[in-house]
Amino acid sequence: TKDLLAAGAIAEAAEVAAAGLDLWRGPAFGDLADFAFAQSEALRLEAMRLETIEDLLEAELALGQHHHVVAELEMFVEEHPLRERSRGQLMLALHRCGRQADALGVYRAGRRQLIDELGLEPGKELQNLQQSILRDDPGLRVEPVELRMRRHLPAPATPLIGRRDEIDEVSAMLRDPSVRLVTATGPGGIGKTRLALQVAHELADAFVDGVFFVGLAELRDPDLVLPTLAATIGVEEVPDQPLAATLETHLTNRQLLLLVDNFEHVDEAAPLLGSLLKAAPGLKILVTSRSPLRIYGDHEYQVPQLALREEAVPLFAQRAHAADATFRLTERVAEEVCELCARLDCLPLAIELAAARVTEFTPKQMLSELPRRLELAVLGPRDQAARQQTLRAAIDWSLRLLPSAEQRTFTKLAVFVGGWATEAADAVCGGSSTQLTSLASKSLIKRHRPEPDRTRFDMLETIREYGLERFDHGPSPSKNAVRDEHARYFLALAEAAADELRGPDRMHWITRLEEERDNMRAALTYLLDKPIQEQPQTAETALRLAAALRFFWYKTGGATEGSAWLERTLAAAPAAPDVLRARALHSLGILAADRGDDVHALALCEESCELFRRAGEMAWVARSLNSQGGIARDMGDLARAERDLSESADIRRTLGDDRASLAIVLGNLALVALDRRDVARARDLGEECLEMTAKPDQWSPLQVLADVAVEEGDVDRAGELLRLALPLLRPLGAYRLVEYLETCAGLAAAMGKGETAGRITGAIDAALDEMAAQNVPADARMRERRLAPARESLGDERLEALQSEGRALTLERALDEVLGGILADSEAEY
Repeated sequence: TKDLLAAGAIAEAAEVAAAGLDLWRGPAFGDLADFAFAQSEALRLEAMRLETIEDLLEAELALGQHHHVVAELEMFVEEHPLRERSRGQLMLALHRCGRQADALGVYRAGRRQLIDELGLEPGKELQNLQQSILRDDPGLRVEPVELRMRRHLPAPATPLIGRRDEIDEVSAMLRDPSVRLVTATGPGGIGKTRLALQVAHELADAFVDGVFFVGLAELRDPDLVLPTLAATIGVEEVPDQPLAATLETHLTNRQLLLLVDNFEHVDEAAPLLGSLLKAAPGLKILVTSRSPLRIYGDHEYQVPQLALREEAVPLFAQRAHAADATFRLTERVAEEVCELCARLDCLPLAIELAAARVTEFTPKQMLSELPRRLELAVLGPRDQAARQQTLRAAIDWSLRLLPSAEQRTFTKLAVFVGGWATEAADAVCGGSSTQLTSLASKSLIKRHRPEPDRTRFDMLETIREYGLERFDHGPSPSKNAVRDEHARYFLALAEAAADELRGPDRMHWITRLEEERDNMRAALTYLLDKPIQEQPQTAETALRLAAALRFFWYKTGGATEGSAWLERTLAAAPAAPDVLRARALHSLGILAADRGDDVHALALCEESCELFRRAGEMAWVARSLNSQGGIARDMGDLARAERDLSESADIRRTLGDDRASLAIVLGNLALVALDRRDVARARDLGEECLEMTAKPDQWSPLQVLADVAVEEGDVDRAGELLRLALPLLRPLGAYRLVEYLETCAGLAAAMGKGETAGRITGAIDAALDEMAAQNVPADARMRERRLAPARESLGDERLEALQSEGRALTLERALDEVLGGILADSEAEY
């Protein structure tokens, strides 16, 4: 790996490092840990593993994947704080993400730990990196076009063979000012996605707001296309506004290319694309589908087969060499491969499946082994239906060569939607890691690594369709048993995540659920579509699953979809136990509040609270009352908010078993006290909240106490608290940074720095627009109160001009202004 990195073969280095980590089944010599001879060898192997992880991260950084590796690096550095190489990688990744202050904070934290534990200063390399970040050294940057290309498009796993003419033709169509929508059509396996990806990569510099890949292969419901598009672009729902209107507003002034892949299963959503194009003059869309969209303005491009000798044969050779490094394309073998590719209709996927078998068959043997029906397909006209028949025959041939156990596992794996983890395959299908590795080596499934120490698998849509047909033709009891296991596995995952999403590992669990979103949808659909005689039990299971996902939908901007599932499952399970229905109603209320429907949200939470009381579930009564209090505060009913939150706190104190939940309620009570200008009570509540909150979550009471200090005019205390809160809340994302900067703007106004306050609030408003979000009414009122000194000293016109100027600042630049101004020259220790 290190030789490849040194030689500049970055993609190959990443592939080798990932493959090496795939072989790790550690810890090394786990069963022999007590024997001296094994201990030194285990330490050596562990050191090699850590170096390989760092090699992989270095390669990913060089490939422009800094946005994607920050979370991995933060976890790695936390586990291995004295490894300077990975700390430097984290600093570089943060710097390239525009987070200079955080990068320097990582250096300071490492330096303190080295001095405290070892009495050493950081090595020269890390010191030089710190100085380069302080200078904003251009040498640390990734080339801007590459940055855009890597940020929103999946990196191709292998180089594209041929297709130069097709790339140029589709690119020319999209560069034509009169062309806004292009659909690349053709049968499954002909290479539409790979061609479109290459076009998008090469056109990225023509779209100043980037190119985005929107994968729809797993969708079957046209209504899910809109939230999928919005989530990909980073647009979240806005209260009291349809998501379509929010997305159109977001796109209106942007120059952007969408690559929408696998549209054939949701073609009823085609008018949505037309509406987006009409609303956004700078938007262009490249679609892949097995058929044209048939909407106004669509320009169809029929993807041809590969050229036989110039493209199909080299593709076979490339994939064969990847399977068997000894494979050589001699003159004789080339002729056999040529005949084989012709028989496979020059379809890329069929060629890849055949090439993966070179470890078992020579090309000459493949010609005789391929079934007769494949020859019959060649004799007919080369229309799409015939080529599709050829591909299916190639898949069938590859599958029949597998041992019977692997065939059964392959067929069962088709129930997964959007991929699966090794443990999921074991639970649902009984598929071992050895079987998965074998299937991947034959190109029937794909393996990828979302994190250095975690592997996922997926199946190309064309192959999955074939697997589903085999699955659906199996005996019903067997089919239902597999799907039942699938639903049970993802219910268990969702319920485990429901608790963890409130803890310190919340970001890890959100990522896990994001990966399994389509599997969750598939499980809910299966449970709700079961025959009526089976409905009572399965509908309750669906209700449990929908309720467990509430916090995930809330955190990821999926309030509309989550509400729809909860409404369907509640309707399907009218006789479900009170506690289960109450949890679902409470979840529905939270999502209704997130959509801005506070009246309906309050009614749902009240209904759930009554059911919880009836069942004697007092912890859930407290949780529901806390939600009611928060909603009442947003509505401006502070008396109702105080009453509900106080009762919730009393119940939590009586139960005495959940300090973290009590702390949340106390934090909300402190905000109500601030709204009522009862600063002394807000301070007491904030300090009590801080005492019982675990350190990773202390950003919340620290910020509440900073709000109190701003209200009291104690600007030194407010600054100290804000400095303590920043490293704790920064990893939690843009929304928390927005809340933090609101407090900073209030502090600036209290310090008489009205111009800073104006620019910061302008940056906040721009960020909220970018996220398609807005301040809740209670927070909007608090901002106006805090800005009153700035408005009085500057006047409305000047303040609004400063806010307009501030809209050009990113949140990171606004934070830099805060750190370099109102929070300067302080190095608080906590």
